[in-house]
Amino acid sequence: MQVTKVRVYPMIQGTLRCYADVIFDNSLCVREFRLLHTPRGYVLGMPNVSQADGSSREIASALNRKTIKMIEGAVIAEYEKTIGATTRSRK
Repeated sequence: MQVTKVRVYPMIQGTLRCYADVIFDNSLCVREFRLLHTPRGYVLGMPNVSQADGSSREIASALNRKTIKMIEGAVIAEYEKTIGATTRSRK
């Protein structure tokens, strides 16, 4: 599985830097990843949905760290390209 396209929607609110839609293998689009900026660098937040009781639940999740890093790297690269800045991700 490969990331074939990323579309970012910059939005700075607290630690939130953007929402991102990610397309895999030109076949599957997963919407609303969140890119957060923390003191340790960028962190990728998985898509989630709010429940009636006020809690939230992830609706997509990666099953291993390699996949998370692949998606995170693609989202960070597209975000930096969009805003024209160079920053560092956490390791």
